[in-house]
Amino acid sequence: MSEGNFQPDRRITIIGGGHGTAALLPEITRHLPHSAGVISMSDDSGSSRALMDTIPGINLPVGDYTRVVVASSDNEQVAQMEEMRFGTDAGGLSGHTARNISAVSFYLMYGPKIGLKRYGQAMGARGEILPVTFTPHQLVMETDGRIVRGQSAIDKYPVTGRFKIWHEPQPDLDPDAEKTILDSHAVILGPGSFRGSLLAACTDGVKRALKATGAPKILILNAENRPADPDWGVADYLASLLDHDIQVDYVITPTEEERARVRGKGRRPIENLLDRRADIPSSVKLLEANVLRTDELSARHDAQAVLQQVLGIMAIGRATRH
Repeated sequence: MSEGNFQPDRRITIIGGGHGTAALLPEITRHLPHSAGVISMSDDSGSSRALMDTIPGINLPVGDYTRVVVASSDNEQVAQMEEMRFGTDAGGLSGHTARNISAVSFYLMYGPKIGLKRYGQAMGARGEILPVTFTPHQLVMETDGRIVRGQSAIDKYPVTGRFKIWHEPQPDLDPDAEKTILDSHAVILGPGSFRGSLLAACTDGVKRALKATGAPKILILNAENRPADPDWGVADYLASLLDHDIQVDYVITPTEEERARVRGKGRRPIENLLDRRADIPSSVKLLEANVLRTDELSARHDAQAVLQQVLGIMAIGRATRH
């Protein structure tokens, strides 16, 4: 990537969960070191859940946060070690990753906010990686007249129509995360699980910050609908964001050629049909680009290609302001 394509002091902030942010943020911070990730803290399964259940004083899930920290580390050897998962012969450590155990050690020593920050510093993580909140809460969804509780259950629930997701109790947006969103030159929502990551990260405080920031808000959906997802296109996801009081300015999506490749693997790509819904604001701009990796069986985003598209959007914003 040409160094002349951007200004290194620019900041891009990604809002989402562990997997999607970990896929994009390391490449972005390589070129724009002031960039940041604002990470969902709603996980209630796996190692994160077990640590909260067994260690007094641990009342927040650390797994999504540590995944992004390790992916963003400049120390490859340490990152590989931290991703080690203890086997069934490891007693009480069985099923846990080294990164979660390390982060919990910092958490217990310094408290959640300072502890997780120092864990990120110890790992040599680039950029800012910020939990969206330090308020314990549960994710709740209503759909088809049913109430589903917990991020893991919500993520796996086979939704067929519209739904509403909220947090109980409503968590406070961390002031550092709020400042990062407000000070950004572009804000990316996604990629990753739409319900379990993106909407989980969008607390009421995040929604207020998104309305207040002057930065372009860019939606990046997964390339395909997952088994538990409805057969939705881009317009349906945009409408769901509006149901949750979130409006974006741009959507970056794969090209038809790339979507055809996803179909060829027997999967359901997210189609780009904005005219399926009349309630999508005409101001939303759809950008089709080659943004998927070609060296994987699964349909994952090419972080460098995504960054190029975001830089183009930022350049439009600067030209408009001048």
